[in-house]
Amino acid sequence: MRDINLTKIESQLQRKRPLRVADELNAGCAKYFDYLFYIDFEASMAEERAQNALIHLQEFATFMRVLGCYPMDLIL
Repeated sequence: MRDINLTKIESQLQRKRPLRVADELNAGCAKYFDYLFYIDFEASMAEERAQNALIHLQEFATFMRVLGCYPMDLIL
């Protein structure tokens, strides 16, 4: 949608933060957990397309943190 290459996505189950600990009959057997996602993409934070993508992501995410922005060496 924004012409940004997603180079990595990793999910981590947050077992200590269950969203729901009961099934439809309240028997307590089904558990739904929160997940934490790490993503890596090819775009500079100075670019409008990256800023817009993160703004859009914030509309869906309950938590978001940018861990860093790293320069790329374009010379092979």
